[in-house]
Amino acid sequence: MQQDSEKRELLKRVQGWFNAPEQVHHYQQEAPAGPTTSEQWLLETLPLGGHILDIGCGSGRITIELARRGFDVIGIDVSEELLETATTLARDVQPAPTFQLVEALSLPFEDDRFDAALCFN
Repeated sequence: MQQDSEKRELLKRVQGWFNAPEQVHHYQQEAPAGPTTSEQWLLETLPLGGHILDIGCGSGRITIELARRGFDVIGIDVSEELLETATTLARDVQPAPTFQLVEALSLPFEDDRFDAALCFN
């Protein structure tokens, strides 16, 4: 029971941090730049056309790039504010990425759903 209480408290603090206006603003400003050079290199190693899970997707910077490259991609995050930003930024992207409010320690996906999972920053 105490462990569950601690986990909830930590999640609440993480959500508070990433929903804070200054953090949302930072990630909103960062998103249009897309992946860094080193992130681009890592993305090149993913299986073409694969199903990808982007854990901690924030404002969708990597998720959107993967969708533009033709991947079936789901971005998950604990911040509702950042997911709203990601959804707005991805509104014209095809194929459309999916964004979900999910805590990464309790993934609601079936086994073998993804060809790869990634988490940047």
